[in-house]
Amino acid sequence: MIANGRYRITKKLGQGAFGDIYYAENVRVKDDDVAVKLEEVTARVPQLAYEYRLYKLFEGNVDGIPRVSFFGREGDFNLMVMEILGPTLETLFQFCDRKFT
Repeated sequence: MIANGRYRITKKLGQGAFGDIYYAENVRVKDDDVAVKLEEVTARVPQLAYEYRLYKLFEGNVDGIPRVSFFGREGDFNLMVMEILGPTLETLFQFCDRKFT
């Protein structure tokens, strides 16, 4: 799948309560890798548009909030393209023996 006409989704990074998150590579610009969050259009309680608005509200003002470059609908999915900040919370949780302080 190509998201936003330029990001090739390559592998699943994880899943949240309201969607799945994938790693994607820019097919036009090298070293512009992103995360793409997908939510089915038919989701009973759609949340991705709300999440997108919150990210845009805090963008540039709060550390740890990813830059979002696209939100829209493609096929059967709403999707959001955002920068990758680092390892997933699940990866960090496993690294810390499943205990956060």
